[in-house]
Amino acid sequence: MGRMKCKCGEVMVDTLVPNPFTGSVIADVDSDEFQETIADELAALMKVASNAELRTAWMNKHFEIPPYPADASNQELIFDLISQVQNRLSRCLWQCESCGRLWLQDKPYENNWRSFDPDDEWKGTSSLESLLIKAET
Repeated sequence: MGRMKCKCGEVMVDTLVPNPFTGSVIADVDSDEFQETIADELAALMKVASNAELRTAWMNKHFEIPPYPADASNQELIFDLISQVQNRLSRCLWQCESCGRLWLQDKPYENNWRSFDPDDEWKGTSSLESLLIKAET
């Protein structure tokens, strides 16, 4: 959970989950690494998934929380793996609910941001609104 003050004076918070005014961005130059890392690590997990000893070694190699829960499902491992790679390669993106300005984090895990002001009226819309929600309506 974070807070940031926009140039317009609005204090933005990301406590609402899911939040239509926050998101993440993976740069095009990093998208291949993201996909290749996920594919490689999922293939490695699939090779060891049925062997408890090898699976535990895989978990210890990939997750810094010792010990990672031994009873974690494969689905939980996959979720955590994707989250870990995504967090390493993505930057946060926030939109001010008051003025519509977009704030893009310069680098992951750093508190440096750049802002982009909308060219036209945007009230009542969110640039970061879920595409899944829009597709359902």
